Amino acid sequence: MDSKWSKSFISVAFCILHLTEKCDFVEITNSTLATYSPKEDPSILTECQIPDSVEMGYCVQIHNCVSILIQLNKTSLPRRSCGPPNQNRNKHHVCCEKQKILFTKTSTEASAESVQNCGITNISTNSRILGGEESQVGEFPWLGRLFRRDDQGELHFSCTGCLISSRVVLTAAHCVTSNNPLGDLHTVVFGEHQTYCSPADNCLEQKKTIFVRSAIAHSGYNVRSRNHDHDIGLIILRDKVEFTNYVSPICLLEEKFETWGYVVSGWGRTENDTVSNVNLKTTLPAYSWNECAEKYRSINVELTSRQICVGGMKNRDTCQGDSGGPLMVEKANGRWYAAGVVSFGVGCGKQGWPGVYTYIPNYIEWIKNTIAQQL
Repeated sequence: MDSKWSKSFISVAFCILHLTEKCDFVEITNSTLATYSPKEDPSILTECQIPDSVEMGYCVQIHNCVSILIQLNKTSLPRRSCGPPNQNRNKHHVCCEKQKILFTKTSTEASAESVQNCGITNISTNSRILGGEESQVGEFPWLGRLFRRDDQGELHFSCTGCLISSRVVLTAAHCVTSNNPLGDLHTVVFGEHQTYCSPADNCLEQKKTIFVRSAIAHSGYNVRSRNHDHDIGLIILRDKVEFTNYVSPICLLEEKFETWGYVVSGWGRTENDTVSNVNLKTTLPAYSWNECAEKYRSINVELTSRQICVGGMKNRDTCQGDSGGPLMVEKANGRWYAAGVVSFGVGCGKQGWPGVYTYIPNYIEWIKNTIAQQL
């Protein structure tokens, strides 16, 4: 075997076998294939016959095939060879099992991949927290509880947010503004279902606590405004979150989407006026924006087109503690999207008074630009 090949194989194999962070590999899936268009690498979409097997594979560069890398001294390369004639030996193509294909990624591509794998839950839901029901463990793995620390070092649960990438949490602007009597933002806790559990419970293994590096409120938000326009903010985490079945990002709704209802979830106040110890969820109907705007206008609150209204049902609503959490919708593709951010309302669960949410499609560019400036 050529020495250049061997050196390349060993370095890549070392990454795979030792799982070093510098590798940034991703296993190919149908959604991954869609990302790598024919313009980028025509061979990725070319099927081939695996030697001595009825299985079909894909013709890819040799360093992208795990089965080849792990069995360097056992695989007959000529029988696996595929791709264009007279190809560069440093980019030699082999026929690789579809489930054993890996792609190396740049940091930008790796960031995009985390978005590509968003909105996936391992729980089969049948969604049809105030007036809500208990969610299943891991049902909404993007939810995070925001904690502030006071002058005495005590931590206080103040708001909810949702993970949108490995280091970014989306929440409300009023959740990240300073001069809060509870102190400064300190940590975000992910992977929780019940807020109190003993060391013997599995819930402690699922839980991840990450320190806050910085928080950014939209520059157009005015904490003294009556309508809470631009009530959206971002939290940059000090460290990356390792994704698991219980901690992973939600997708962002980038375009307006018509739906009959939304799902909200959190640990906010219940109808008994107590903070819930377990994560609750409920489904809320969409509410006419014109009717909602007219209702709020009657109390001198002028809503904008950057806000939407949801709910209006007695004892079914978001409440204190749920602020900043996502207004969620599940699309036909099975992925969950954050359509809005819990902003404000008239009381909690008052009949005829829908809650007001910051509508995320209006802020996609702001979110992207702010993240680019911070990371």
